[in-house]
Amino acid sequence: MNDVSRPAIVILMIVAALLQASVVWHFPLFGIVWLPMLQIVTLVALWYGPAGGAGWGFVGGLLLDAFSEAHWGLSALALTIAGFVGGFAISIVQPNRIVVSAVTTLWVAFVYFVLLGALLITFDYRFAFGDMLLQMALPTALINALFAPLVVLAGFRLLEIASGNPSARMR
Repeated sequence: MNDVSRPAIVILMIVAALLQASVVWHFPLFGIVWLPMLQIVTLVALWYGPAGGAGWGFVGGLLLDAFSEAHWGLSALALTIAGFVGGFAISIVQPNRIVVSAVTTLWVAFVYFVLLGALLITFDYRFAFGDMLLQMALPTALINALFAPLVVLAGFRLLEIASGNPSARMR
């Protein structure tokens, strides 16, 4: 693991948390939102694998919780588990980054929403879980999967430059 890429990841996560907490959630398009923090966590999970995805998912979730009005730790827990799950994709499916990033983002977004829904139910929020999955989670996961190749390819390039090894893909 190259420590040089860590500041780049932190900067990406801060920008994603600020963007998601201040702009994105306030302007959904037909109930669909772009989740930049989820995109960054998926990128890092594909870069570092399950352990790195979980660790950086936790950091990203804490940043998101700090900048948003969500319950403290809710996004941190959901993104930790989503990052861990997303990190397995690179070990299962090898190098086609475009396909892997889209499929992983779709899977991670769905896991993220299922976990958020389950956690919100524990906080005694009342909503139809099935409707939330069909009307919000699935369309949002699909939109985020469409953006994933662009975010992951640009993010991998940034991490390769930051690490000083343009051909490296770390785990």
